[in-house]
Amino acid sequence: MRGNSLAQSRQVDYCTNTSLRPVSPSRILVDVVCVLCVVIMYVDLFHSRDPEVRMLPHLLRAAILGIFILVALGALWGRTESRLSVCLYVYAVVIAVPLVCASGSTRAQVFELSKLLMWPFGTIAVYVWTLHGHVSRKRIAVVAGLMLVAALVKSLSVSLDSSSSIYRTMYAYPYFMLFCIPLLLVNHVGSKRTVCLVAIAVCAVLLTFKRGALIALCLSVLAYYLGYRRCCASQKRVRVMNRILLLVGLLVGALVVLYREDLLLRWGPVFDAGAEDSSGRNIYYSVVLGHWASGSTWTQIWGYGMLSVPQSVEDMGHVGAAAHSDWLQLLHNQGVVGVIVFVGIHVAILRTIYEGLKNRHPVAPVLAMGAMVFMLANVYSGCTGDPTSMLCYAMLVGYSAARIKMECRASKADVRARGAGWRLRGGVVDSGPKTFR
Repeated sequence: MRGNSLAQSRQVDYCTNTSLRPVSPSRILVDVVCVLCVVIMYVDLFHSRDPEVRMLPHLLRAAILGIFILVALGALWGRTESRLSVCLYVYAVVIAVPLVCASGSTRAQVFELSKLLMWPFGTIAVYVWTLHGHVSRKRIAVVAGLMLVAALVKSLSVSLDSSSSIYRTMYAYPYFMLFCIPLLLVNHVGSKRTVCLVAIAVCAVLLTFKRGALIALCLSVLAYYLGYRRCCASQKRVRVMNRILLLVGLLVGALVVLYREDLLLRWGPVFDAGAEDSSGRNIYYSVVLGHWASGSTWTQIWGYGMLSVPQSVEDMGHVGAAAHSDWLQLLHNQGVVGVIVFVGIHVAILRTIYEGLKNRHPVAPVLAMGAMVFMLANVYSGCTGDPTSMLCYAMLVGYSAARIKMECRASKADVRARGAGWRLRGGVVDSGPKTFR
């Protein structure tokens, strides 16, 4: 008896103490990806002009993409599918197959394809890892915090430099910081460290004076606040959130007063009907949409292929590397088929947010915040070609979707357990144990 009890106690200790468990290959891959993400960010920001390490970020991204593809392909043989993952698989196929089957693919097209495939496969990989318990909210917050600190140092050094023009500060990583903010909020919104980092990031985004980023910032904060009020049952926490937003709002208001001239210079053309848009987006939109509409039925349905937008814009007498809209870029490159698949991804993300809000899951407001930034950037800026920003978004969507799915599974199991407790007594339905009421 004593031997059996000793064996049982050892078994309990082995199951409860994570330090006694053998390290799984999946957990090692998660740690490798987290380290590579931080290394890529620091090398990109502080050593991008060094010829000796210029190729290092691209090689590290290729390694991360290879890990994501292996995990995503392995998930096809498991029971980890969801509507979102199916849409992401189809999106990757629609983008990759035409280029793989083409005989004259260039190195630039392959490089562009690798950037576009980072976020769909990354989302699926993080989703699978979270379902199997290899990704925690603390791990995500630590990685996002380290990457955000590097971005803040670089962004503020550019924004606060008196010799920098406001047109240079627009490229001080505003969308990357906007995607990092919800990743930080995944952990603990009441943490002083998190609040300070988020407040500094909000100020850094404001100092970029980028109009699209400021619109995304305001609407994403609104989406998070409304979702937080829906999911939080404690009125005390809601009051704390109100105070935090008030303090951050006062800080932002002070910056608006200090930099009002620069803000008016950037926002002046928006409110002046006769002013010319400094970004030139109207030219890109009309050229890209007109070129797609003038094509054959085949090209309208399937598109012109990868990196066809720069060539089309150049043929029309203009210069530009992108359409400044993911929707137009996808319409021109992959045609109507690509747009339909992209719509499916958005619908799947919105459905996931709805399920999270319905079950009052705490991660739903965070996902709503990131999705708002993503959907707005898709319309007037374009972010799917930025692998670093989309890597953050992939972590957010993959983790949030997995947590919400686990909550939905638990809710359905609870409903089935309650249904099993109902029984018939003397012609009257009895609800069974009181714990199920």
